[in-house]
Amino acid sequence: MLTPEGVTDLQARIAGDATAASLYAGVKARATALLGRSAADLKPDGFRLLETSRRRPAHVRPRPGVARRGDPAYAARGWSELEALAAFPDWNPIHFLDTAEMTHAVAIGYDWLYAALTPTQRATVAQAIIDKGLTPGRMSYDGTAIVAVSYWTGVTNNWNNVVNGGLTIGALAVGDLDPALASYVAHEALTRLPGAMANYAPTAPGPRA
Repeated sequence: MLTPEGVTDLQARIAGDATAASLYAGVKARATALLGRSAADLKPDGFRLLETSRRRPAHVRPRPGVARRGDPAYAARGWSELEALAAFPDWNPIHFLDTAEMTHAVAIGYDWLYAALTPTQRATVAQAIIDKGLTPGRMSYDGTAIVAVSYWTGVTNNWNNVVNGGLTIGALAVGDLDPALASYVAHEALTRLPGAMANYAPTAPGPRA
């Protein structure tokens, strides 16, 4: 979603287009406001982790986007966020929507902040994606997880899009580190996504009066 060429293009747009500059100013304002917030509040919040999972993309994404323009303060704060999420004991696979959204958020942060992270930091985040996102996903797909964890694999509602999409993003982020696991998860996810896409097909017209 954000390649080096894309960053160069965005920088040129921000410098030369008033609308792009205004949009970027809004993103930077959000990232700046989040700099002062502590990552200490990041902790599992009971049976459902979904609120935390959904707040994380909103917190993680603005910082790498700004950091890619060369400000190390945003990268450092983004790392503290990723470090806290990686330290969770798990990403709540019993309610797998939480796991998928957390995998999505952490994978985006890992990818966009990659150049600013140390090798140790990269390894910490990547291992969390593998252990807490992709491995529970694989166990759900291959039937080795308990039913309470794997029940989502056959659904065609919005869970299908969110879970399979989130796991695919995680697989793309760490595919170079564990290609067998990543390719398996991505294949299984992409095989299932058409089941959800059918819900977006045009409805059959009703009988004419």
